[in-house]
Amino acid sequence: MEFSEVRVYQPGDDVRSIDWRVTARRQKPHTKLFDEERERPVLIVCDQSQNMFFGSQVQFKSVLAARIAALFAWTTLAHNDRVGGIVFSNKGHEEIRPARNRKNILRLLSTIERFNHQLKIEALDTNNTATSEAMVNHLSNALAETARVAKPGTLVILISDLLQLDDNCETHLANISRHNQVLMIQTTDALEAILPEKGTYPINVEAGQQVLNTSDSQLVKEFTQWRAQQNDRIDQTAKRHRASLMRIQTDEDPSVSLRQVIQAVGR
Repeated sequence: MEFSEVRVYQPGDDVRSIDWRVTARRQKPHTKLFDEERERPVLIVCDQSQNMFFGSQVQFKSVLAARIAALFAWTTLAHNDRVGGIVFSNKGHEEIRPARNRKNILRLLSTIERFNHQLKIEALDTNNTATSEAMVNHLSNALAETARVAKPGTLVILISDLLQLDDNCETHLANISRHNQVLMIQTTDALEAILPEKGTYPINVEAGQQVLNTSDSQLVKEFTQWRAQQNDRIDQTAKRHRASLMRIQTDEDPSVSLRQVIQAVGR
């Protein structure tokens, strides 16, 4: 509750709210009025995992996620609400508690930048620590932390490619959405939706450099089916947990796409 004003006492007012100083000064009973505080904290969960270090046009998914996070952070502050976040990657996560000031936003964006600069192309050896890091579901861990720190009434904005979405993630999302509003923004790339024209393409993956042969019709068919199933799962997950869902590609300007989202989630 936050203080609103002082007015003349009326029958039925709570006597505990009488302002005795004003009453003594004006020689007439006055009472304090309060309004319910309606601020909505915003928690931005930003994915800077190794799988986000990809992009075929304009920018990497990790950069797109950073830009989206910045847009929401500054918009939140402009509406005088508190904003914080959880930034996560293969190396772990870092929490910035919600606050209503520029310093906190700059700290959040600085953390995202630091995580982003740690991304690099690296081949995985089955005997080294990089492999064990890749086996961990970092999205699930970040959502578990979000469920722990998000206070009821928070707007949780999840920015990720959602490639690690699994049953554990859904369990955490269920806990989060029980008392909070959830907005899921999936960062995607054109090459993740449709494979390039027929040909052979050298690509860097976790296991090293490989060749992608898009002339293989069976490969293209399996990829198309896999992508459709993945998108359907994400769609159904958002629907089950009453979360708003939006997809933004690396070749799109997020500031244009997010205007509609901001209007949809309110304020």
